[in-house]
Amino acid sequence: MLKFLLAIVLIVLIVAGFSALLKKETGKFRVKKRFLTEEEAEECKEIAKVLSRSYLVFPKVRVLDVVVPTVYNDLQSLGKISSKRIDCLVTDKSYRPVAVLSKDKSVIDVCTEAGLVAVESKDKLIAVLRS
Repeated sequence: MLKFLLAIVLIVLIVAGFSALLKKETGKFRVKKRFLTEEEAEECKEIAKVLSRSYLVFPKVRVLDVVVPTVYNDLQSLGKISSKRIDCLVTDKSYRPVAVLSKDKSVIDVCTEAGLVAVESKDKLIAVLRS
């Protein structure tokens, strides 16, 4: 009976081992199934569809990739934006930032202070860029 139980345990361990080997998640990282939620993807698609071909739309951009503190090594200002994200960044064809969409008031404040058009809804963004 003991040999039978050991044989079953061994078979289970072998099957579990093969299953683990077949999985692609063998390292410490994996690719997310989706980069954007369905809602985020739809919002960006709608913006891109409505805007003229002279604009490009980029979702989920770090604020720090678009604006930087005016004073070098200003850690307080840097800390304010280091982990923040822009929901949708609109650039011209030369990749110069034109406007941002964000639901985060602090992101809107920072981007506005830097001189960008910053709004909290896609309808406002589209209206501003069409005018």
